[in-house]
Amino acid sequence: MKNQAARTRTFGIWLLVAVAICLLVFSIARKPSQIFVIKDGWIRAPVASSSMTAGYCVFTNRGEQDITVVSARSPSIGKIEFHESRYEDEMHRMVQLPSLVIPAKGTLRLEPGGKHLMLFNLMDKEASVNSIEFTLSTGELIEYAFVVEDP
Repeated sequence: MKNQAARTRTFGIWLLVAVAICLLVFSIARKPSQIFVIKDGWIRAPVASSSMTAGYCVFTNRGEQDITVVSARSPSIGKIEFHESRYEDEMHRMVQLPSLVIPAKGTLRLEPGGKHLMLFNLMDKEASVNSIEFTLSTGELIEYAFVVEDP
């Protein structure tokens, strides 16, 4: 009888340890990034006849190494590309970028006339908020809700 009780108690302890480890791993995995921060995100309200517009925000890297954003996606936006407006050969040009690099301990500002998100095929042009998920070169996913504004 004592042997049975000891085994049950041991099993219960191991079960609690396993549950605690699972909860710890889950809480760490769901913790928002403390190193890569997105703020001041907004999307220019699209013109009535267009399903294309641009998005802007500020990326901050609090880490010791550069961070590269390799892609962006949203269930409410057909396609998202990284672009930069440049003035070359006396002409304004928009150039697609393969990724965005945020320097260590630095900031990258996406703004009109510079680097920005190019948003194609907006599913709901009347939406006031669009959530965009960014993929970092590390595989980490960061989601941010962009407010739609009519500047």
